[in-house]
Amino acid sequence: MALALSRWNRACAADRWPGYPPGLVVPHYPEWAERQWLEREETEPDAAHVDWDVTASPFRPLDWENAA
Repeated sequence: MALALSRWNRACAADRWPGYPPGLVVPHYPEWAERQWLEREETEPDAAHVDWDVTASPFRPLDWENAA
């Protein structure tokens, strides 16, 4: 525990976080997964009645309009 706290304090003081990349990492959605999802949208009977418009979803973030 002492070692973890020591490392945490050093990282906070230096604003350097070992183990994390220096910039943003943008994950890419695999093509096979996209094909699989699109096929499911077309063939699954329950999917035909789903409104895929995220802006109309009750589950969207509350600050959706202000999202960057």
